[in-house]
Order: sequence, then C-alpha cells, then structure tokens
Amino acid sequence: MPLDNSGKSVEKVFILYREQFLPIYADLIALQGVKPMQILIEESNFLSHLCQFYNDTLDEDTRNDNLIKSENHLIRAVIDLNKLVWASLRSKLDQLIIAQPTKRLSFNLPEEDVLNGFKQFFDRGREARKFEMQNIGNNPISCVEYYQRATRIGVELFEKVDVLKVAKINSWTAIVKTKEFLFGVAASIVATILCGGAVWIFH
Repeated sequence: MPLDNSGKSVEKVFILYREQFLPIYADLIALQGVKPMQILIEESNFLSHLCQFYNDTLDEDTRNDNLIKSENHLIRAVIDLNKLVWASLRSKLDQLIIAQPTKRLSFNLPEEDVLNGFKQFFDRGREARKFEMQNIGNNPISCVEYYQRATRIGVELFEKVDVLKVAKINSWTAIVKTKEFLFGVAASIVATILCGGAVWIFH
C-alpha cells in the first residue's frame, strides 16, 4: 500500500473522503439544493493532487508531497462543508424563529423550548468557530466534531417543524396582509373623497 514520507497510508485519505466528506456533502446539497463553488474548487484540488500522487513519472518526494496536499485540501473541504451546513440550518431556523415570530407556532414544541434550542444551537456554533480559530495549523480537522455537535442541535430542532402548520401560518399571514392592503386602499379612497368634499364646501 502506498505510503507518504511520514508513513501515512493513502487509504487514510480515502477513509476521510468516504466517512467525512461524502456524508456531509450530501447533507449540504439536500439543504441548499446546489453545490457551493468553494467546495467544488477544493474537491478539484484534492483530486488533482491525488492523481499526481499516482503519477509514476514523478519522483517519490514529489508524489508524497502531492498526497499531503491532497489530504489538506480534503480536510479544508470537510471543515467548510460542516460550517456551511451549520450556516444553512441557521438561515432556515432564523426565518422560522427570529424573522417571523408567529412561525414559532409551527414547531411541535413549546415556544420556550424552541427559543432555548435555537440559543443552544447558536452558542455551540460560536464555540466551534472559536475552537477552529484557536487550532489553526494544529490538527485543524478536530474542529469538525464541534461543528457537528452544533449541527445536531439544529437538525433536532428543525425536525420538530410541522410543515402543515407552516402552510397554515403562511396562508393566514397572506390573508392578513391582503386585508391590510384592502383596508389601506379603502382608507385612501375615503380620505380622498373627504378631502374633495371639504374643498368643495369651503370653496
């Protein structure tokens, strides 16, 4: 089995790819529906260096250097994927909890539990980011576990959303906005008539 100059097996890179990269990549695509450009670039760099590792025309040191670079790009991609999944969950939960407070009713949880869960989700994400910054250049992939802890909280909260309740709230909100609009139009017409009448009287 091919080894780099530090004794690492290329199989370690493939394990990282199968067990860490692919699952979280699938989760992100399910959340966003698209493949982020930054991940596509990292994946391309990872594969390019990995191919060079298997290039028999290169000397051993160069091939081993490419294996290390390949692993580094993959690690960066795994970290970024976990951060993007957390950020995507936050964006979706923001819309349900912060931006439109009435949608808190769409959770199959008491409102207090929803707010506490969201705070915990946010705090764990902040802790993950802090840990990542503190460990730059020193086993950077160790921060992934922290992001995954935060993400699990977000997923558990998101799973409590009742889509039927969301639809009903959206429908109710649309009706209220329509009524407000019609009331505004009616008020404007009445005001115009009254102003016109007043002008006629005082004329």
